[in-house]
Amino acid sequence: ATAVTLDWSDDMDDVTWHFDGSGYLRYNGTSPHREVVQQGAAETTVKAEVLVILFADQYSACPAAGQEGSCVPSMDTVGSGRAIVVHNGGAAEGTWDRSEAAAPFTLTKDDGEPLFVPPGKLWISIFPNGRGVSW
Repeated sequence: ATAVTLDWSDDMDDVTWHFDGSGYLRYNGTSPHREVVQQGAAETTVKAEVLVILFADQYSACPAAGQEGSCVPSMDTVGSGRAIVVHNGGAAEGTWDRSEAAAPFTLTKDDGEPLFVPPGKLWISIFPNGRGVSW
């Protein structure tokens, strides 16, 4: 898993994470995703040491009738789905599970053992079911 590509949309560039030996650098298409980590500091490319990708159903969350606002894309994170943990050039797959929105996620490998998230700077992607991930 030295390059992880997430196909978010037919209308957008893919997001790709490139492993540089100590973590994953984030790119939107071929452009680095830039950030400023401290006021007055130079821009750097977004970097994470651990990637967690949780697959979920996407829906439109809309204001209640009579309320102002517009619908926005949202993800259903109650229930269960596919999970991938990427770290140090490797990837492990399993499932996520949680019973309610206030509950923590539980990650489990296919053999029933816990799917551990290693320590380090973490990036979590709640990713739409049916979209492609490759590494």
